[in-house]
Amino acid sequence: MPFSTFTEFGTALCEAAGVAFPTPLPDPNNVMAFHLVLDGVIVNLIHHELEGNDDAFVLVVFGVTPEHDECEVLRVLAEMNFVLMSADAPVLCCNPDTREVVLRKALSISLVDAELAFSAIKQLVAMALEWRADPLFALAGSRGAGFPFHQRI
Repeated sequence: MPFSTFTEFGTALCEAAGVAFPTPLPDPNNVMAFHLVLDGVIVNLIHHELEGNDDAFVLVVFGVTPEHDECEVLRVLAEMNFVLMSADAPVLCCNPDTREVVLRKALSISLVDAELAFSAIKQLVAMALEWRADPLFALAGSRGAGFPFHQRI
């Protein structure tokens, strides 16, 4: 079911997750956000409340880059971004303030299905847990296999 507002989508997504929706209020920059914690993985959902803006973002926090392999982990992230070529592909990045690896995936509020989005988010959480167990193997070994990165959520 498509949604006309971020709040409608958030309510439906939280219902699919079995948790209460926190009803976020826009910050001074008109950004609305809320988060879920699934299996210890933080999943942030963010939307900039601008007229006509249909975009929202799912940010899955994989974890802090290991200091001893940081350069290699960041190289593998760059390679993953290179092979994920699609308008709907996610971006793997590193938060410069926290050194956390974050997967950012865009979605269109008016096109998203909350149940499918929650299913996709659970897959991303599983990927984050794999990464936490072995940051290099989980990314370099799969090259995105196992998750339909190119699908819209």
